[in-house]
Amino acid sequence: MFITFEGIDGSGKTTQINRLANYFNNLKKPTLVTSEPVKYNDMTEAIYNIIKQNSDSTPICDLLLIYTLRNLHVENIIKPAIKQGKTIICDRYIDSSIAYYAREIDKYQEALEAVLMLHKISADNLMPDFTFLFDLPADLASKRIAKRKGIDKFDNMEVDKMEQIRQVFLTNASSEIGFSRTLILDGTKTEEAIFDKIIEVVDKIIK
Repeated sequence: MFITFEGIDGSGKTTQINRLANYFNNLKKPTLVTSEPVKYNDMTEAIYNIIKQNSDSTPICDLLLIYTLRNLHVENIIKPAIKQGKTIICDRYIDSSIAYYAREIDKYQEALEAVLMLHKISADNLMPDFTFLFDLPADLASKRIAKRKGIDKFDNMEVDKMEQIRQVFLTNASSEIGFSRTLILDGTKTEEAIFDKIIEVVDKIIK
């Protein structure tokens, strides 16, 4: 089982990923928790830092670097975990690639075509079995991010740009590529309410 968590920064993904991982551990279910952009050695960390910190990097540059890392991630981490029968929980994957590359709805189709081409080449077209999309208005997400330490260039995005990316996520969730595997979660609800919904869905999937 390959589960991805998606949404704009500050939407609450990390908290729920940790809770779900603990839930699986209590069930004695072998689980891999991972994230993108991945970093696990000097090379991947160098690329990661360019993506996260270099303000001169353009959306297309970020996308190509993301897919460099995704190739390594899929081949060296995700595929071996699948072969070992592990449940994979991944913070960000293909939907983030589409949303952050498109940035705006009017560029969605162009971004979708580019990402799907790169995904087929670099990731062997490996898609998630299920995706939780955490939806939160950008102004609320921005307030959460402001409380963080060590923010990156994506955390520093203007609220209107974050809202545009949020809308791309929502568009993608209802599109042919996303609707059959995506559940939209209301990020304004309590942590407990969100987790209860996740467990309700996960229990049906794993039975």
